[in-house]
Amino acid sequence: MQHLGQWPSTTNHTDTLVVATFHYPPYTLVDPARPNHVTGFLADLMQVLSAAIGVSVVYDTDNTPGDFGIQLENGTFTGLIGRLVSKTAHVGLAPMRWRHTRQQVVDFVGKVPIAIDKISFLVMGQPRTSMNDIGSLLTPFHTNVWLCLLGGMLLASVLLRVTVTFTRPYDLEDDRTFGIVSSLLHVYACVVQQGWSTTPCRASCRIVTLAARVLGILIYVEYSATLISVMTVLQTSTEVSSVDDFVDRSDWSLLIQPGVAYSSDWKTSKEASLRTLYERMQTGRQIKTLTPETMGQMFEPKTVTSFDRDQALIVFGERACGLVSLPMQPSSSSAQPPPRAGTPVFLVMQKHMPLKPEIDRVMQALYQTGTIKGLYNRWFWNVTNQECPSSTVVRPLAFGDLGAILFMVPAGLVLSLAVMLLEVLFMYAANCTKIQYQRPMVPGTTKVPRHQLWRMD
Repeated sequence: MQHLGQWPSTTNHTDTLVVATFHYPPYTLVDPARPNHVTGFLADLMQVLSAAIGVSVVYDTDNTPGDFGIQLENGTFTGLIGRLVSKTAHVGLAPMRWRHTRQQVVDFVGKVPIAIDKISFLVMGQPRTSMNDIGSLLTPFHTNVWLCLLGGMLLASVLLRVTVTFTRPYDLEDDRTFGIVSSLLHVYACVVQQGWSTTPCRASCRIVTLAARVLGILIYVEYSATLISVMTVLQTSTEVSSVDDFVDRSDWSLLIQPGVAYSSDWKTSKEASLRTLYERMQTGRQIKTLTPETMGQMFEPKTVTSFDRDQALIVFGERACGLVSLPMQPSSSSAQPPPRAGTPVFLVMQKHMPLKPEIDRVMQALYQTGTIKGLYNRWFWNVTNQECPSSTVVRPLAFGDLGAILFMVPAGLVLSLAVMLLEVLFMYAANCTKIQYQRPMVPGTTKVPRHQLWRMD
């Protein structure tokens, strides 16, 4: 371990605390030109805490960035936790999650949280236009809804035909008007809010048509509202839809810090994808180490990052707005998953330090008076003030958004001309008649002329 001068004693009562940390903005910021000079949220908190206790602080920044400390198979600890266990530092200045294995070897300062950690799986997303193909017209409803709607229309048309046939007294006009095909067209007209020239005479038949009309109103309103929202709301698409999808892809990598405690929880997680990620971390396969120098890799393609999005906003600003949190399993909704509940993080110190009661008392007082919250807001103000385009931002419609809708007009024109041509050919074939005259029409010949006549009725 390199240091400037002689370290104070880290095993007995001392007036100087050795604080082990690393570059982890905005919690701690280490200047490479001044390695033992630390700023940031936790540095400010440490300054207030040491002044209240009446001790000085010496920083030791010769630690692996991101190595908070995990327990190895042989029972030893790495990172900052390992420094405290080996008594080469008094305090570990980094946001530490509580773990039972850590509680056994270190003390959590004051047992009060300094922040809330919101680690998630982040991937870079890309804005997408909403209505750039004909299939996107189905976007407002899920496939199951469309299938249910089609089934409801078929059921209503069959029921309309049945009621017309079996209702008494029998109405011949209704029976002629509402055949099975006509009934289906009538129900379709109700769904798309179009009129119909004839109404059934019997009450039972009218109830069916009324139900179809009500269904049409509900579908029409919901579809129109959702379609407008889909077209005008800025959406973001990702190449992978979930953590499960990411794990199934052999050409994708996970960018993660080397000594995070939550990765140990993946070993016994109920999620198979997390267990797979834990196995990959043990072998290093498809794993990239997240350090201050490699943080920019989270914006690279085919990379998923395990990190706090709020912290990424502090470090990268508006550039981090494109990072999207992945759900664990694929979702039928295009909306982003709800944010995960955060995990409290703490400061840690050597087990059973003589200064522990005084440090705990001051830390609890700072928490109760809101001092810790005030220091946090000073460094994390950009998170609440960062104006990132979100899924609720309305944008003006562009030509690309309306491409599928505008395409329907020429498509309908072409389809109508094709149907018209088929109708003409069908009528010609159906009405073509061979006529043979009884006497020759041309003088001096015995040939009876044959003519093809056709009519359009």
